[in-house]
Amino acid sequence: MKLSRLLFPALYGSFLCILTGCSNDKPIFKSNSFTWYQDRIEQGRFTAEATTPDRLVSDYRSPMSDEPRRLLEFKFSLNGKDNEMVSGKNHCFVCTSANVETPVIRFGEQLTAEESPIDNEAMDPNTSLTLRVDLSDMFDSFDSKGFYVTPTGYEIYKEDFKGLWVAGGIPPLVWTLTTLWGNRTFS
Repeated sequence: MKLSRLLFPALYGSFLCILTGCSNDKPIFKSNSFTWYQDRIEQGRFTAEATTPDRLVSDYRSPMSDEPRRLLEFKFSLNGKDNEMVSGKNHCFVCTSANVETPVIRFGEQLTAEESPIDNEAMDPNTSLTLRVDLSDMFDSFDSKGFYVTPTGYEIYKEDFKGLWVAGGIPPLVWTLTTLWGNRTFS
């Protein structure tokens, strides 16, 4: 019973198109998100087309499957908070080879890319990147005062320090710092 209720509108719409002579270029349904035609659905720059009754072809490409670019933007995070530099100010580094490491980055001091990648080309497959960070100011402050004040004014007491995280724009990194806390994948 439920299946027939679900199928009826789709079958009715298709039957109506056959009777009224719907063309492939006249939308059956249109919204802000997508447009449904007799033989395809278009969503932004992507199309899914029914080329035969049992074949659907789509040009959709997930942003997660895009190859990472050589120019990386990232920032460090103590205890999963946005507390290294002001929001929007990030480290920039160019991955020039398949095995690369950053210079030692002092927490709170911005690393800027020394070179610019041509058209920000794709990173080499299986690139191994080592991020190096200097937290000596924090540990010295823990030893002398029992707490550390981050460059953004956030106070962390020695006993409350939980760890260092990295936020960024290429998987598995994310910019949503609130999701970093307690997530060992991103630490």
